[in-house]
Amino acid sequence: MQHKKVFSLIVALMSALLPVAMPMGETAQESLRKEPAFAPLHEGEECYDGIVKDETVETRVTQLSFFGHSTLGGIRNDSDDSVTKLDLTNIKSIKIKEASTISKRYPEKDFALIQKVSKTGIVTDDLLLPRHVIVCGIDKATGDEKSWYLNKIDELIVEETTQIPQPVTKETRSVAKGKRQVLVTTESEQKPKVVEKPIAVTEKYVEKEVVIREKQATSGPQTIKQSAINLVNAIVDLVKSLFTFIKGLFV
Repeated sequence: MQHKKVFSLIVALMSALLPVAMPMGETAQESLRKEPAFAPLHEGEECYDGIVKDETVETRVTQLSFFGHSTLGGIRNDSDDSVTKLDLTNIKSIKIKEASTISKRYPEKDFALIQKVSKTGIVTDDLLLPRHVIVCGIDKATGDEKSWYLNKIDELIVEETTQIPQPVTKETRSVAKGKRQVLVTTESEQKPKVVEKPIAVTEKYVEKEVVIREKQATSGPQTIKQSAINLVNAIVDLVKSLFTFIKGLFV
């Protein structure tokens, strides 16, 4: 009886730990790709408006990109070994002919079949687009961040940019580059400008007046002393005069 309980406990523990112990396989990786993530337009990338046609819905977006970039490489063709790089600068539209196709030249890889129309009107068919390429943009009507798998939509139309909306965390400005516009973010523009006020230094100069006065005889004790001396001298002179007069009488 105890052995059965122990066996049941071991089975329960293995059942609980089995999902955790299983490695992330192809199924788990595919589940991560079910929702296309959004990526903002990277700094320095050219900014374009566009229209994403998805079944019956047309969404007008700005800051159109291939997951943050204005270019996309790795485009192949079943007719040759060349690799093409798409650039939104030269593209008028991309139509998805087949969301998934089997390539004769690259049977081991997953591709979508697309048609590219250049700005000059040249149509290129049978281009092999790697699957899971993500298209991103800001909805002009709502300001929402939008993203699609390129092979899941019907058509992507590229237009010239009319304006560049301001991101929440960074200050951006539009720089003319021929007929195109480039999204430029300057780190110094992110910081608030500090207006330095000149420091007013006020120096007070006190003009000192130096007055030199001549020393004058002062009244008081000094004057009384001098008067006493003068009086004594006068008495002595008087006594001398009397003595001389009496002496002259007896001679």
